[in-house]
Amino acid sequence: TRLVSFDPPQFGGGSGETDFGPVHIEYPADWSYHLIGADPDELRAAVIRAIADAEHAFEGGATSRGNRWHSVRVRVRVRDEAHRLGILAALQADAAVRLVL
Repeated sequence: TRLVSFDPPQFGGGSGETDFGPVHIEYPADWSYHLIGADPDELRAAVIRAIADAEHAFEGGATSRGNRWHSVRVRVRVRDEAHRLGILAALQADAAVRLVL
């Protein structure tokens, strides 16, 4: 198990500034990605391309009222920070994915 910490970005300004403090992640860890795109099947395929053989589970999703946008949530077992960030980069670069949350 490896412990990683980082300082999140600061929000607000002046006297209303918020600091959530450092975040600690123990690896391996389950990490959720929420994807938005035009085709739910292509979103699932993008996940498979990005995670290779990592353990994962799709956790549902939604469709916009006009049926234009779809979301897919997936939980992935990540080995370490490099693995987590590599999956994020692959998802962001995939043409089927409009947004990764």
